[in-house]
Amino acid sequence: MSVSTPHAHRRTRDDFLDAAARAFSRKGFSATTVKDIAEEAGCTPAALYAHFDGKQAVFDAILDRIRQLLLATLEAPAPADLSLEQRLELLLMRQFQVAEQHREEMVIFFALGRQVPSSGAPLAHGAVDLGAEPPRGFDLYCVTLARWLGACPTPPGLDALGLDLASYLLGGLVSGIFRHWTATGARTALVPRAPLVARMFLRGLAADPDAEVPRV
Repeated sequence: MSVSTPHAHRRTRDDFLDAAARAFSRKGFSATTVKDIAEEAGCTPAALYAHFDGKQAVFDAILDRIRQLLLATLEAPAPADLSLEQRLELLLMRQFQVAEQHREEMVIFFALGRQVPSSGAPLAHGAVDLGAEPPRGFDLYCVTLARWLGACPTPPGLDALGLDLASYLLGGLVSGIFRHWTATGARTALVPRAPLVARMFLRGLAADPDAEVPRV
């Protein structure tokens, strides 16, 4: 007699999400059915319903998983002697690696994520108030990114800009890279772009790539 374990349950749930990501990225949200997802996963719709309430719940779980994977890169340790530029390169390499390993989910996140209503509360617009409702989505990413920047050696220019605004500018740059990548079919490699994106944020488009970034 086989015994179901939490690990086996988790693996099965992730298998469903992988299959659903392939189906959604190929057919879109509206045209994809629970039967399509089940067939992609090689199971019956009844087996899918044992883990999820329906198609919307599966879609929300896909978005949540890719968000958590990206946020986890901000919590990963880095060598203490790295400069901000080196730390940023490493962070971007980790995030770009997540994107390359989860191409279908990134397509869903950026191409479909704002077209399909979430079953959760709507995202708040404007400034993030950490004392009010917890931030979600892009706001949560930027709030976490601000904490990450605050723990790094910070050049004077970035310090003068303010960590909150700097995090939104960097978050917007990374989001733009991801959006362009998914819009063009996610065919190119992202990881090699990490040094360029880090320099772009810290020095600007016209900056000398060999120039030193000021340090505190």
